[in-house]
Amino acid sequence: MSRIRTIKPEFWSDEKMGRLPIECRLLYIGLWNFADDFGVINSNPLFIKSRIFPYDRDIDDEKVSLWLHVLEERERLIPIDYNGNNYYLIRYFSRHQVINRPSASRLLPPEVLSTMLPEGSLTPQGAITENSLLEQGAGNRSKERKMEKGTSAREALKSS
Repeated sequence: MSRIRTIKPEFWSDEKMGRLPIECRLLYIGLWNFADDFGVINSNPLFIKSRIFPYDRDIDDEKVSLWLHVLEERERLIPIDYNGNNYYLIRYFSRHQVINRPSASRLLPPEVLSTMLPEGSLTPQGAITENSLLEQGAGNRSKERKMEKGTSAREALKSS
């Protein structure tokens, strides 16, 4: 499943990334969108090409395979073989992508992931707790009170 991901400004000034061909950089960014919440993605070049470059007739799976190999050599992708299937783990994924409520990986079981990821990566960040629900409710009640006093919805949102 594709996900919305972010590109930090530091990406563009990273000297190691800057030395890579532009196609490799674009591919690397595209991988983030289609990796699971732990940075794991199917490593089949045809699969990757169909997701990231679906309309580019001049890009074939051989080119994608070459670019993936470059990213492997530069240690941006870590190849994984699990139960006869091949995947990539995007190195440093958890440093650059904040996943508040990670979905379970459909590609690798937690016990395999835990051997590859930095400690604490499997702990959901920003998980919903009873306190966070109470705080959210208090914020909503405050907005409701402002609206009851005749404040417009726009003004209530501005002041919150």
